[in-house]
Amino acid sequence: MKSNVIIKSLLVARGLTQKDLAAMTGKVTQSAISNAVSRGNAMKIDTFLEMVHALDAEVVVRIKGDDKSEWVID
Repeated sequence: MKSNVIIKSLLVARGLTQKDLAAMTGKVTQSAISNAVSRGNAMKIDTFLEMVHALDAEVVVRIKGDDKSEWVID
């Protein structure tokens, strides 16, 4: 799943706007969020993680086919 779809889905699930997310991160502007979410522009991983964490979610890395190995990115 693309990062823009994930952020858009999290915003909907939390009932938040892009402006809310910008305020929550304190670093990412509403304009940058709009560009990333609406246009599907590639996001830097650190920007994506900031947004995910601000939305009280987490990113999990898992080895395909191995249910025992997984890591949560802080």
